[in-house]
Amino acid sequence: MPATTHHDDSGRRRTARHLSMTEHYIPSLIPNIPFIDTHCHLRTTLDMAISKHCPNETKISSVPSMASTLFPPEVEAVVDVYCDIPINNEWEILADKETWTAIPSNNWAGQYYFTMGCHPHCAKLYNDDVEAEMVRALSHPRCVAVGECGLDYKKSQSPHEVQRKVFARQIELAVSLNKPLVVHTREAEADTLDILRSHLPRNHPMHVHCFTDSAAMARTLLSEFPNCVIGITGVITFQTLKTTTELLKTGGRELLPRLVLETDSPFMVPSNCQRKKKPVFAVSHPGMIPYTAIRVAELLSAMGQGVTAEEVLVITRENARRVYGL
Repeated sequence: MPATTHHDDSGRRRTARHLSMTEHYIPSLIPNIPFIDTHCHLRTTLDMAISKHCPNETKISSVPSMASTLFPPEVEAVVDVYCDIPINNEWEILADKETWTAIPSNNWAGQYYFTMGCHPHCAKLYNDDVEAEMVRALSHPRCVAVGECGLDYKKSQSPHEVQRKVFARQIELAVSLNKPLVVHTREAEADTLDILRSHLPRNHPMHVHCFTDSAAMARTLLSEFPNCVIGITGVITFQTLKTTTELLKTGGRELLPRLVLETDSPFMVPSNCQRKKKPVFAVSHPGMIPYTAIRVAELLSAMGQGVTAEEVLVITRENARRVYGL
């Protein structure tokens, strides 16, 4: 497809680096097999694409219209993650089914779900009022989990001690409400395990999202928490990712019942769906899940056990349904 052309203030033509928003649509490589994106940030996807890459975009004005335009019919469901403070109350609109059915052009017939939590970057802003607003959102039937929450010692945007206290508090909230827990952990393996062991019942459902920590950490989580699943994103297609790649290579198909697929959109566009020549995709979105499934199948088959991308989509969809009660 041709690059989108804009004009700068001088009137000279310039070629945009990225595709327009509508050109991000991708027909599924594995038609007629439904799949679930277990972790995406749809409002951020829309805002990032339009503000940074498609400033002249007029056809995409809301999250439902974006979904209608970009999601292939195989997207059975999405789990939209709210984790910023202050809380964006757009969830009240998006959780209303009428929001989706009222759009005449809506060709996407999948289900919308969401989670509510406080990201470790925002932990310093957490207080009783924030928690009360979270509880209000968590009471909605489409709100399926607490999170993402956890520890991030790589960027350390909140003090580590504050992160630990807020993480523990959200675990206790998830347990009290009988909601699955969505965990963010980055360069904080020991403290993440200590807090989970201290506050989370062994059988509580948990999704450790966008896993990039050590294979040993994953094995410990899967062993100690039998209802834990590991979230795999498009980052698995990057040559720079070694730890999760090694986990899948050595785990084989026995690991498949413990995996779910996610995009963490708008981040981490799978490299195997990018074009070799510009323009390139500016953002990821749920329609890109099959590309991650293809790479997961390749890695799980490394032990000679022959896993297909179709199997990955089917089994991870069932895993998502089980963990989130969809």
